Amino acid sequence: MATIAENPPSRHDHLAAAIVAGRAPAGMRPGALRAALTAWDAWSEARGHDPDALTPQAAADFLAARLTEVDNPRTAFAGFADFQVAAALTWEVAQAAPLASILREARMTEKSAPADRWSRAAVAVAGLPDDWRGPFETLLTVSQTKPRSAPLVWSAARIASVASALRMWRAFRGTSSLTPTAGGFSDWARAMEAAGAAPMSIAAYLGRVLAGFEKVLTPDIVYDGPAVIADRHRVSAMRAPRVRSAARRTMPASTVYALGIAMTAEAEAAPVRRIRTASLFRDGLLLAQAAALPERARALSALVFDVTLHLEADDFIHYAIPGEALKRSERRKAAAAFHARLRNPRLHRALTVWRDAFRPMFDDQPWLFPSGQNRDHPLTEESLGEIVRRVTAARLGQRISIHDIRGCVATELIETDPARGAAQASAVLRHRDPAVTREHYDHAEGLVACAGWDAAVKRRVCGDRPDLDLGADT
Repeated sequence: MATIAENPPSRHDHLAAAIVAGRAPAGMRPGALRAALTAWDAWSEARGHDPDALTPQAAADFLAARLTEVDNPRTAFAGFADFQVAAALTWEVAQAAPLASILREARMTEKSAPADRWSRAAVAVAGLPDDWRGPFETLLTVSQTKPRSAPLVWSAARIASVASALRMWRAFRGTSSLTPTAGGFSDWARAMEAAGAAPMSIAAYLGRVLAGFEKVLTPDIVYDGPAVIADRHRVSAMRAPRVRSAARRTMPASTVYALGIAMTAEAEAAPVRRIRTASLFRDGLLLAQAAALPERARALSALVFDVTLHLEADDFIHYAIPGEALKRSERRKAAAAFHARLRNPRLHRALTVWRDAFRPMFDDQPWLFPSGQNRDHPLTEESLGEIVRRVTAARLGQRISIHDIRGCVATELIETDPARGAAQASAVLRHRDPAVTREHYDHAEGLVACAGWDAAVKRRVCGDRPDLDLGADT
């Protein structure tokens, strides 16, 4: 007796099964998913396209057609977003992943490039009074070109901060003389204290105004009285208790690293790979990277595949960070790049998966940390810092910064191995003077607050300590 062959399940059958199994993301309406898949079928039939063949080009053409059929583009974008989810539940997750970048590309608008550090300094200088602006504009030009004969070269951040402090000093003095005096500095310090400024901030503003006059505006004059007041506030600020102490912002660096790796795994296991999923992977990778190689945000923002970051064989990662992205005196930024070679299997794998599967969902550029809002430029150091603060507050219950992670690494190394930890921490953080590590980064309090780096150093958990080439930075 002949048997009748059953038809294989259709795409709609696969979608229905996925919905029943609870694989659809929370908040998705089953009816919207079914309608999106039906719209794809109708478009494919009208175009003579095989509806089973989900290709990036076909999906892009489908979205373009939907945009011409509706009055409000948001309706087409919302429908395509539903189709992206339906496709991930119907086809393979990886096969549907390119739809995220198609939707993002269609929705993005042209945006101007983020201002670089010299542009920000120029804006700060432009806000100075006319008689102050000229000397600072000269300093700005000289600092950018760095001629050997220049008597003074400042970083862009230094120029901007001093210019900002001078504007504040001028606003406080009003019609009074702007020349720094001991009495004027004392009055300004009391006014800032009354306004709620922290002791360290008051000391910084006094010091910046003093530097602005003695180094730039009137370099032939020494202001002894104001210098005494500024120094007094600096010493007092160093002794004052912190409103939010570094010790309170210290947690195990290995905990930050583990959270980052866990977030990448969470993104990889998601049933639908949308931009928010790729962003989850990116943010986790940022945490893991910051803990594995504790550099400042400006250095992390300079990481670019095959330029400043190289994935090598045997789970080695090679970093070549240019001097421009390091915290150095402005004259030394042109020196050779800082190199580090780190063997870290889990981070190496995360970087590989990111490069091959998730990174292309943003754009086709090589920088490590892409922006979700600007396809033509990577995330700035300020954006990277905000991501770390937001994620650690939400997932670890403590809002810490990228710079705080450096302290977490140093503290964990020192607490884990009191005999050798300080030397190791100084090498990892690239401090020329170990006293800097002890004074500003060692937050040990007799408790092992950062246990875990002992395994990292012994190549058991996070890979070994970076094999640093310190010759270019000593």
